[in-house]
Amino acid sequence: MRIWRILQTLFFLVLTGSVSLSCKAQSIDELDNGRLEPVEFRADSKVKAVIMTGTGMENRYQGRGGQGMAIHDRIMYRLYDTGLCQTFDLSDLAYPKKIASFELGSHASSNHANCAQTRIDENGDVLLYVSGQKDGRTYVERMTTSSATLIQTITLSPMELFDQTISLNAVCGDDGYLWYFGAGGDKLLFAKARLPLLSEGDVTIGEDDILDFWSEGGYVYEEDVWQGGMVYKDFLFMLFGDRGAKAHLAVYDVRAHQRIKDIELSSAIKEEPEDCDIIPEGILVATYGGSHYYLIRPE
Repeated sequence: MRIWRILQTLFFLVLTGSVSLSCKAQSIDELDNGRLEPVEFRADSKVKAVIMTGTGMENRYQGRGGQGMAIHDRIMYRLYDTGLCQTFDLSDLAYPKKIASFELGSHASSNHANCAQTRIDENGDVLLYVSGQKDGRTYVERMTTSSATLIQTITLSPMELFDQTISLNAVCGDDGYLWYFGAGGDKLLFAKARLPLLSEGDVTIGEDDILDFWSEGGYVYEEDVWQGGMVYKDFLFMLFGDRGAKAHLAVYDVRAHQRIKDIELSSAIKEEPEDCDIIPEGILVATYGGSHYYLIRPE
């Protein structure tokens, strides 16, 4: 696990540093004889998108499109609208293998499962923070590779700070805070909130729970559809785009409240990007169609 974290940090440093970026699609089978090794990034690294497919990866699951995605210890948790889940073994990135398909404990028509991020509790269990997004709820699920148990629901209350919208993404960052991001009218909204203890049970988040907030004006949804993302080491990675808008990954410094980088993905990704996570080999982007994924790597 220590090597995994070191390699993740190497990738993170190049993403947030001074990097010349370009993107092109390539089949994973054409790279390294079908196998991928962890990579080192240099300050002058360019990036490319590698198309990744694997055993049991389907375009849809039970008729539902792909949404959130998170990875821990080589296990990918892929979510679908209404809170369906499939797990994949990423031990060999060239040949991901499906482990199981099941419903989350929060499975419901109101759960869009728009994005997700993992956290490890004091017992070493994997907790998956699932953003229902449309319903303003964050579902905390205790995960195995073949099942999920809902252990807490965190509900965002309407507040003036967010222009009364509750339709925001929420993830648990690796910094131990709950992060909200999305759009309200012509602004992108970002907020850091306290992370409720599991012992509190179901919780409602109000203005007193918000620890930091900022917004970015000039946003037009039809031109730049916001999607999922993650928070890692003081940076928020947020995906944008759909089939009619250019795909890109924005990187925000959450301390400075600034967008510091835009990684253009549209030359490689023609689908709707949904969610992402960092792994030692790069950053994995999941799209609406669950049959393949895109790994952003150095060129």
